[in-house]
Amino acid sequence: RLRTLGPRSASSENAVAGTEAPDPMRSLAKQRFRWSFGTLQCAWKHRLSLFKPRYGTLGWIALPNTWLFQLLLTALSPLADLLFVYGLLSVWLTATSGEEASVGHLYGQVRTYLNKADRKTEDALIQLPAYGQAYKAIYAAAAAGSVVLERAYARLDKLKILTAVPLLAWLRILPPAQLALHDHERAVLAVESWVVRRMITGANTRGYGAAFMSVLKTAQLAARTLDADIADAVISGLAGSPNSLSWPTADAIQYAFANSTFYGPFTPERIRLLLGSIDAQLQSDNPKTEPASFAYEGMQIEHVMPQGWKDHWPLENLEGPEAIEAEATRNSFVHRMGNLTLVTPTFNQSVSNHSWAEKKPEFAIQSSLQLNIAIASRPNWDEESISTRAEALADVACRIWASSSTLTSSVQACMDLEPRAADS
Repeated sequence: RLRTLGPRSASSENAVAGTEAPDPMRSLAKQRFRWSFGTLQCAWKHRLSLFKPRYGTLGWIALPNTWLFQLLLTALSPLADLLFVYGLLSVWLTATSGEEASVGHLYGQVRTYLNKADRKTEDALIQLPAYGQAYKAIYAAAAAGSVVLERAYARLDKLKILTAVPLLAWLRILPPAQLALHDHERAVLAVESWVVRRMITGANTRGYGAAFMSVLKTAQLAARTLDADIADAVISGLAGSPNSLSWPTADAIQYAFANSTFYGPFTPERIRLLLGSIDAQLQSDNPKTEPASFAYEGMQIEHVMPQGWKDHWPLENLEGPEAIEAEATRNSFVHRMGNLTLVTPTFNQSVSNHSWAEKKPEFAIQSSLQLNIAIASRPNWDEESISTRAEALADVACRIWASSSTLTSSVQACMDLEPRAADS
């Protein structure tokens, strides 16, 4: 009020104040309510001071901060808590009942399940904390237990594969005696590989809910069977999906990397996920590199041959139909995976559209990323170079996201993919 009337106010950074917390709890609750209601009254009374230059920091910082952080977000926080509880209940119900839960009918489904399974509410409450911890680990709010699991969860989260969460949560609540860590990693890697390979090949995501429910039931049956391998059950369940939901082969990955357009149809986040994962694997493969961790999600996606290639990358000695065909071919190659890479903020963007002679030294500077070492070593960059690099990237991708036979036949598969330093 003083500020709106004209006088200036000052604060002392060294002031010391004391307060007494009311006792019992009811009195404390009343005090907090009075404070919150008083803040709301004060903010409303002085709402006309918002964003008025004459009131300086009061109008531009203090009052907006009060409205946003003390009122609006505080009012919305119960909604966020409710969504979390609904999400957790949905995961628990799907994992325990073997039927896909619907958030819109969750309460009725929970009651129906408890009655049908002859279980009490107390039984569900005993299970929920374990699922809560699993839920937190899947979404990076708690320790995952290994680098392999942490990395797989992060990638699946970036891809927004929510239908896999009940299966992932159920796997986490199994005791180590029933599901050892390396088997747990194999199962989660199988889910990741199946999802990422299908993304690379442009497969439809329709039917994922039913597919993961089927895999969950197969794994739960294995858990009830003596000497059955739960991880192998997950892998065989995914591998046995119908043709529309098949696990893409290495040949399909090679074809996609060599021929598909990635820049445009794929979001930048997904391209960074693919290229960042490949670079992290190359870092791990090279014994001469120092262990490092890169924030791939913040890097720039760079076209080695620029999108506007016509100015500095001309097609020479071609005319008429041949020139038109060559131009169309080059345009199709520009957005393929073999022509895409990641660069750090030190990359000189001013040469992005320039000739290969000018861009090549910049890629040499970017050699801390293994992705760019092979690029900088090329004497020139053309369609053949893009195809060669696409083939090499696809080979690495097939090792990161292994086939069902590789994951089934070797319990060491997940260990082979573990980086020397945590990566994104």
